[in-house]
Amino acid sequence: MGVLRALGVTRFGLFRLIIAESLLIGVVVCVLSLGFGTMAGYCGTGVTRYINIRGGMVTPLVIPWAKLMVGFGLALGLCLMAALWPAFRTGRTEPLRLLQAGRSAT
Repeated sequence: MGVLRALGVTRFGLFRLIIAESLLIGVVVCVLSLGFGTMAGYCGTGVTRYINIRGGMVTPLVIPWAKLMVGFGLALGLCLMAALWPAFRTGRTEPLRLLQAGRSAT
């Protein structure tokens, strides 16, 4: 972060960079969870064809999109809220202090 500030990235640019990274992580989490949940649901409904008490009954896969969108919105909102304070603090910190913090981490 200190190198970016030293190269001329503005405070607001650094703030936006951290917020964008947090939101991208949230989007990836939502896509991966949707993919895994759909796959698990599809496999689960396929298994019911062979294990169901009634025998041979085909169970349709129903995806509740409205409830999923609420959950995805909450997940992205949580990612945004979790990134606001670190983004604000990093944007307000002077470049020299950011560079010094990077050296002490190794």
